[in-house]
Amino acid sequence: MTKEALKDALSQILQSADAVAALTTIAADGVPTTVIDAEFSVTEKGTLLYREFFEGSRSNRDLLHSLWFNRVVSFAVSDGDTRLHGYGVPTHSHVAGPLFQEHYRATNERDNSADLAAVWEIRIDDLEDVSPQLLRNKQDTQRPFFRHLDRLITPEA
Repeated sequence: MTKEALKDALSQILQSADAVAALTTIAADGVPTTVIDAEFSVTEKGTLLYREFFEGSRSNRDLLHSLWFNRVVSFAVSDGDTRLHGYGVPTHSHVAGPLFQEHYRATNERDNSADLAAVWEIRIDDLEDVSPQLLRNKQDTQRPFFRHLDRLITPEA
């Protein structure tokens, strides 16, 4: 898939009720942190937005460190059959203004007890389809000798 097609697929997955998303950040000391059920959306210009709900969270501190020092974060999304993995660099932390207000209202409409600390904007530097069937087909084509011996002699059903 092209880069634009992958970003379209990313946007579609994130709109699915079955979507699962994760964000992994790296602290200044090199320790990774993963946020499960991360709330992402894709902007019209193709950047990833991440809603951070806790001001003092490890991921919020790590994102700030990544912003200051141009460090990479990783993300993954899935809707069951399709899985995408990517990485990029945070470029903005929206804590006020129209974009923040839009996400703040949406957060409060869903759960009026929730608080929104920031909306992080992440430039997507790489995005790839890592769906199991796609990876299996690719491996079978490019590296047929990676198959287990029992799969080589057993007829496929």
